[in-house]
Amino acid sequence: MVGVDGCLPALTVQVYQAWLLFLYTSFALQENVLLVNGRDIRPWWIYHHYLAMLMALVSLTWEIKG
Repeated sequence: MVGVDGCLPALTVQVYQAWLLFLYTSFALQENVLLVNGRDIRPWWIYHHYLAMLMALVSLTWEIKG
């Protein structure tokens, strides 16, 4: 699956980043629902997932040269 230059194909990387964006978005939504329903979720944990969503979005939209 690795190309001649030792890099993964761009589509594979984009699919992985899209999966990470979906995963962290679903985690953040689930934790917000749990927090509203009275569960003791620490705020830094929710902020962590928002930051991970932002990083996945940036890396998904970053131009891939290769």
